[in-house]
Amino acid sequence: MIVVYHLLPSLAVGGIETMATRFMAECPDDIDYRLIVLSKEGPLDIPLTKQLKTKVEYLGSTNSPITYIRAAMRVLAISDSVVVSSTWRAAIVVWLAKRMGSIPHHVAFTHRSSVAHSIDRLLRTWQVHNCVFNIADSESAANWVRNATGCENVAVLQPIFSPPKALEKRDSRMRICFIGRLAPVKNIEWVCQLVEKISVLGLPFTFHIYGPDAGSKVQLDRWIKEHADVHFVSGLVVEYCGSLAPEAVHRIAATYHFIVSCSHTEGFAMSIAEAMQVGVVPVVGNVGGPSTYCKEENAIVLADYSDESLDNAARKVCEIWHDRARYQSMSYCARRTFTSDFFFPTLYASFLKRLALNPK
Repeated sequence: MIVVYHLLPSLAVGGIETMATRFMAECPDDIDYRLIVLSKEGPLDIPLTKQLKTKVEYLGSTNSPITYIRAAMRVLAISDSVVVSSTWRAAIVVWLAKRMGSIPHHVAFTHRSSVAHSIDRLLRTWQVHNCVFNIADSESAANWVRNATGCENVAVLQPIFSPPKALEKRDSRMRICFIGRLAPVKNIEWVCQLVEKISVLGLPFTFHIYGPDAGSKVQLDRWIKEHADVHFVSGLVVEYCGSLAPEAVHRIAATYHFIVSCSHTEGFAMSIAEAMQVGVVPVVGNVGGPSTYCKEENAIVLADYSDESLDNAARKVCEIWHDRARYQSMSYCARRTFTSDFFFPTLYASFLKRLALNPK
C-alpha cells in the first residue's frame, strides 16, 4: 500500500482541492490518498462522502502559527510517505519540516500559471525548487515551473475525469452558468457585465451561479438583488444555487448550453473542462489553462475584458444560439477536446507508484 498525504489550506478553495477529492474517490485500492488540511473546517462543512471524510485531517486555523508547526511535525512523522504540496501555505509547512528534518518523497503540484501576490510567488518558487519532482495541471502551469526552475522535467497531468454515461437533457430555453469560487480573482463583476450585455440583446435566458464564497458573494448578492425584477421585462432569470460537490459538476453542467468565466488568472479550470466534456460551450478569457484548450471551433474566447470584448462575446453568444448547426458543431468540438483512454486517476496513480518506489 502506497500512502500519500496532500497538504491543502482548505477544501473549499478551488481546482486543486476539487482534483484531490475527486482523485481520492477514484484512486486504485493500492493507494491510500489522504489530506492534511490547514483549516478549522469540520467534517460536516465540506460536501464529501462518508468514506472520504475519514481520510481528512483538520489541523486548525490558517491564521495561527501553531497550525503550521503542527502540520510540519505531522509531515515529519509521515516522511516515509509521499507528500504533495500545491499552494503557498503548503510551502510554508514543507519549509518548516525541511528545517527540522527531511522529506524524501516531496512532490510539488502546480495548478496555476501565475501567482496572486509577492508572498505567493516567493513561496511557490521555493516549493518547485525544493521537491524531488514537479507536476503541473496544464502546459501554462508547466511553463511557469520551467521558467522558475530552469528545469524542463515537469510532468503535465491534466485533471481530466471521465464524465457519467447518462446525463439529463437540456431545456429548449438558453441556460448559462458560472461554476467556481466567488473570489476577486474570478472577476465576478465582469461575468455579470457579460450576462447583462447578452440580456440587452433581447435574448431570454437563465443564468445560474454555483460556488463557495471566497470574498465576492456580497457583490454577487447585490447584483442579483438589483436584477430581481428585471427578468419580467428582459427575460433574464438569475439565481445563486450554492456550492457543488466535485463529483456533481459533470451532471449539473450538462444541463446548460454555455459556461462563462472571466478570471484574471486561472489554472487548469476544471469546471470549464468538465463542462466541455459534456458538450457545454465555454465563454472564457484567454488566460491560463483555458488558453491552451479553448479555440474558435469549441469556445468563445475573449482577448480581454474591455467593454468592446464583452460586447463582441455577447453578440457571438446570440449568433451561435440562433444558428443551431453552428452551436451543435461547437458543442461537439467542445465534447471532443478531452478524449483519452488515460484519464487523470490512472496517470496520477501510475506516477505516484513510480515515485514511491524510486524518489530520485
